[in-house]
Amino acid sequence: MRHKNPFTKKTVFTILMIVMAVVVLLGGSYAIYTSQVFQRAVVRNRNADVIRFSSDKLYRVATSTPLQTYYYPMSKGQTTMSFTICNFDQNKNTLICEKDINYIIEFSIPDSNQFSYSVTDGSGKTYNSYGEIVLNDEKLTGGIRSTKSYTINFSGTSYENAKISVVAKPITTDMPLTKNTCLQATLVPVEYATVQGVTLTAVFSDSGRGTPDKFDAYNYTVSISGGEKDVVIEWDPNLLDIDPFFSAKGTVADLDNGYKALTIHMNSDDSTGNYMIQFYRHAGNTTKWNDWIELPVHARLID
Repeated sequence: MRHKNPFTKKTVFTILMIVMAVVVLLGGSYAIYTSQVFQRAVVRNRNADVIRFSSDKLYRVATSTPLQTYYYPMSKGQTTMSFTICNFDQNKNTLICEKDINYIIEFSIPDSNQFSYSVTDGSGKTYNSYGEIVLNDEKLTGGIRSTKSYTINFSGTSYENAKISVVAKPITTDMPLTKNTCLQATLVPVEYATVQGVTLTAVFSDSGRGTPDKFDAYNYTVSISGGEKDVVIEWDPNLLDIDPFFSAKGTVADLDNGYKALTIHMNSDDSTGNYMIQFYRHAGNTTKWNDWIELPVHARLID
């Protein structure tokens, strides 16, 4: 006896149509869901209350971070240091904070030094002090590119004593990432030597990691730009020893003041335009240096 197949063509067609309808409905629902998720993500990213708080000279760090050193390039006779604070990302300046940023900015002289200096804000108002200056009502307007500038003037004070610490702390509390972060740096003026278009830069590269009394070796970065020149690195051999590797790079001579001088020919167009020179404490040296400026190492160009 022949049995009739219950799955006729009509039945199969009906089942296929039902399956396709389910797939379409599920696909449409998923598309709507993903679209909504995307829209929500776009809305959250576009209107995020994340604070955008940056500076061209100050570092953005946790408030518990020791003050970082920023070596401010100075031309001969210059007595001012300027910097800006803004409400956008320095690397992506299209990302602007949507809300106002209220902050406090403090200026102070580290190491108990005392000298007269002044601070002028972007509106032209000047504040004078021998110690600390605090501006409590600073604001960057939200929704637009907003920048405030500050100029420090230490006229009459030598570069060695003119370093100034700056800390800017947001007091806006309704935006994420405002707690425990600040903009800060100790601005240290450094007069860059220039001879016939060649510029010399010489700094201790570890200065941002702490004071020199925490180190037994010191990395002294010397670089030039704008051509080639002979560079002289001078140091006190009674307190510091230079890495012998660098002594072989040039000529070492004794100076009348008891220092030694290493003369190296440097060229900014090749690998000799930048050196990191290591110095070590001389045997038996117990001198405690609290500031990098105190280390008996100097560099200069030969005309």
